[in-house]
Amino acid sequence: MRRRITMSDVAERVKMSRATVSAVLGNKEHCFASEKTRDLIRKTAEQMGYTPNLLARGLKSGRTHTIGLIESSIHNEIRQQQVVSFTNLLGEYGYRLYVSYSKGEPQLLYQACDDLLARGCDALIISGRLEAAGDVRNIADKAVFMTSSPPDSRLQRVFYYDHGAGVREAMEYLYGLGHRDIRMQGCYWTGFMEDSRPVSFQKSLREFGLDLQDPISIVDAIEECSPEYMRGFFEQHPDCTAILCSNDLLAMRIIQSCCKIGLSVPGNVSVIGFDDIRPSSYYTPALTSIRQPFMEGTQEVSKMLMNMLEDRNECVCPGLPSRLVVRESTGPARDKALKLK
Repeated sequence: MRRRITMSDVAERVKMSRATVSAVLGNKEHCFASEKTRDLIRKTAEQMGYTPNLLARGLKSGRTHTIGLIESSIHNEIRQQQVVSFTNLLGEYGYRLYVSYSKGEPQLLYQACDDLLARGCDALIISGRLEAAGDVRNIADKAVFMTSSPPDSRLQRVFYYDHGAGVREAMEYLYGLGHRDIRMQGCYWTGFMEDSRPVSFQKSLREFGLDLQDPISIVDAIEECSPEYMRGFFEQHPDCTAILCSNDLLAMRIIQSCCKIGLSVPGNVSVIGFDDIRPSSYYTPALTSIRQPFMEGTQEVSKMLMNMLEDRNECVCPGLPSRLVVRESTGPARDKALKLK
């Protein structure tokens, strides 16, 4: 393995004292080196591949200026963009980001917390369901939480994505278009039925007086929503005029399968996705979706984090609602019986 380049190596190359090199590379206030000397040291350090030893620096200052982000999922495009957004935002504050993937499993979450704190991370961002975070409450003074679970009054510094608000808005929109048999199609994950999306969906059905039998269907994988699956779905629910999906890729797969069995979207059935990923707007038909405000969310969580670490007092929004984005995959409810190929 290639040896790490140290300040001493840089000092030897430029033939100056280590104290001078340390003052320049550490941006110390007592540095009296000329601008020409500073440029020489910085350029030499860059050419040699020098990177600061954050852990060693942290032992002296009590800080490493690193943050640990623990994501419960990285397969979702929104979560991937969230990682990029945190990397950029925290970089502006002078912090680096370490990312760990917990798969939504409590044991991996606890292990990630221990590992990241052992690395010297100044604080943690824990992203995912709060139920899985139960045993990390003892480190809550070093963490901020971002979740779509209902807020937990026992935790401070929690940012809440209100996914249920977007589902309610979608249901009101569909009901206003004359839809009375609205179904939800989900893709399995642990605790799906307790998620705010199906909970809000079922609550909206009750509020609108829509008494439907088995209104929620769940598959283990997106690929399962094949033309044969959708044929069976409509044979079982022939009056269904709208389907609300748990993510955009599932919605796209359903639209594709509907077309293959002779159903048009939105002519025969309206389809709504969730997440509003980038391909949604240029899919055919352009997908109506529920947008997660992840960019705004990462900004608020970053401010929450800096308030904790830097004794700042920036105003922070504790939560944001998901919102419906209407495009071409939804329309008025059909008034004719379905004809399948």
